[in-house]
Amino acid sequence: MRKCKCKVQFSSSSSSSSSSSSSSSSSSSRSSSSFSSSISSSSRSNIVVVVEVVVVLTSALVVVVVVVAIVIVVVVAAAAVVVVVVIVVVGIVVVAIVIVVVVVAAVVVVVVVVVVVVVVVVVVVVAVVVVVVVGIVVIVVVLAAVVIITLAQHKLDRFCGLEVRHSLTDREVRGSIPGRVKPRTLKLVLAAGPPSVYHYGFSAKSGRPGARII
Repeated sequence: MRKCKCKVQFSSSSSSSSSSSSSSSSSSSRSSSSFSSSISSSSRSNIVVVVEVVVVLTSALVVVVVVVAIVIVVVVAAAAVVVVVVIVVVGIVVVAIVIVVVVVAAVVVVVVVVVVVVVVVVVVVVAVVVVVVVGIVVIVVVLAAVVIITLAQHKLDRFCGLEVRHSLTDREVRGSIPGRVKPRTLKLVLAAGPPSVYHYGFSAKSGRPGARII
């Protein structure tokens, strides 16, 4: 009886141990399920955080790309505007320089033409005046020579054969027209000396007294 009782006791203890083991297994399954659920919830939260970070980074990257694109567009537009302004300014300067050069060249050409025309006119006028003056002088000289020669010939005809009365110097003789109540004197300026001298068409062989005008 005692053995049987022990057996019963043993069986009850085994059942209690089995029940405790089953309860421990159920608790372990519950803890594992709770652990797995906590793991799944933490992984879900991690995924959400990662997605949010990716979204934030993507948004920031998009903003940076948009800002960089706007800056590039603004810089390119400003560079294009600067290039256009520089081209326009350079074109205006070049056109102004060309206009100034053309105007200056035209003014220089006009001035040169005017100066050449004035010089030619002055030269022609001076040449005409010189020709006229020289012609007048030549005509006057020729007429004077003709008059002097005519008068000298007339005087030679009148005084030819006049005797020299006396000599004042080697180059000066005086003579008188014979047959006059008041003899007129004739002054002859002789050259370096004999044999003859010419002064207003007069000639004498010598400056000594007794020479005759021939």
